[in-house]
Amino acid sequence: MIAVGGTGSVAAALGAGRLRRILGFGTCWLASIAMIAVGVTVTGVSGSVPVIAALSAVFMFGITLGGICTMTLRQEVTPDHLLGRVTSAFWTVHNASGPVGAAVLTMLAARHGVPAVSTAGGVLCLLVLVGGLLTPLRGGRVAPGARAESASGIVDHR
Repeated sequence: MIAVGGTGSVAAALGAGRLRRILGFGTCWLASIAMIAVGVTVTGVSGSVPVIAALSAVFMFGITLGGICTMTLRQEVTPDHLLGRVTSAFWTVHNASGPVGAAVLTMLAARHGVPAVSTAGGVLCLLVLVGGLLTPLRGGRVAPGARAESASGIVDHR
């Protein structure tokens, strides 16, 4: 399972730059959330080892693609003299909830079962996706008359 999941990470790492240039940040990030949602939801309700292995690769592709896109966006829009502070603040906030989330999900899975918790987690990911679709991220474009977007999919803040 871990080896198959790893292929998703490697594939995303190799293709993220090209995908982001072609599709833009918004489309790549939203697609990554969709892949994560599908991976979490279907893995929790599937009893098939090959299906779970394939979904592990889809999930890891989504996690890696989203991570690369957000990391490069932070590096592109943050002034050099603030990049270390912004990056450390991001990772502190991003990772602080991990141990608490793991404990809560483990408790919920023990009480309600893995399928129910996985389905709920997938639904929460889909809600994040829907929220993102209600923003200018949905097409990688901003509203007419707003800031221009460069060819790389990054909004020009000048």
